[in-house]
Amino acid sequence: MGAPPTLAEQKAIAAALSDVDALLGALDRLIAKKRDLKQAAMQQLLTGQNRLPGFRGHWEVSTVGREFDIQLGKMLDTDKNTGSPKTYLGNKDVQWGRIDITELRTMLIPESELERYRLCPGDLLVCEGGEVGRAAIWEAPLAECYYQKALHRLRPSKALNPRFMLALLRHWTAHNHLRDYVSQTSIAHLTREKFAQVPLLVPTTEEQAAIVAVLSDFDAEMEALEQRRSKTQLLKQGMMQELLTGRTRLV
Repeated sequence: MGAPPTLAEQKAIAAALSDVDALLGALDRLIAKKRDLKQAAMQQLLTGQNRLPGFRGHWEVSTVGREFDIQLGKMLDTDKNTGSPKTYLGNKDVQWGRIDITELRTMLIPESELERYRLCPGDLLVCEGGEVGRAAIWEAPLAECYYQKALHRLRPSKALNPRFMLALLRHWTAHNHLRDYVSQTSIAHLTREKFAQVPLLVPTTEEQAAIVAVLSDFDAEMEALEQRRSKTQLLKQGMMQELLTGRTRLV
């Protein structure tokens, strides 16, 4: 064991760690600011309060049921289900904007129902219970996958962009927009019938794409900041291990 750090070295170590803490604090503030800016942009762009340059005219009044084919997934009943074991998504696998495939399970599905419940690239999956409205788009990380009854699958029947709908769902849940359509029992549920009735405003496909692009830019910026913060946090942990054990000396 080496000699204990001098007062000067203690001050140098504290200053170095304080600098990293200041950087972490600045990143936290910047992330929070970006999050607030995105929320404001969603409020303005998804409701038509503010239009992007080059777009004008009224948005069409519609409903989720007019714009999408909505279908609940396969009932999970281990005593009654028959067929071949197939990998499926459940409620917990669908997180906001992403699908977690690390712990997927299988259930028996008869051949006659495979086409009905098989997921296709671009399918929008929406949680029917729990955190109602939580959604993500299936990007086909697996060649074959199905989905369970705790999820609604939305496929466009007209021209509504699933990514625009995903942004709408995020906005709606943040503002309790779905509250009046949710059946409250012991656990909140959004039935297919109620979901189909939810009203929405539909801009042109070009304006939808432009809005999605703006919001995607916000997401990319926030993801980059989150990654930078994670790396900085790891750097701090490494510095503490080195400096507070005397493995690395500053003076």
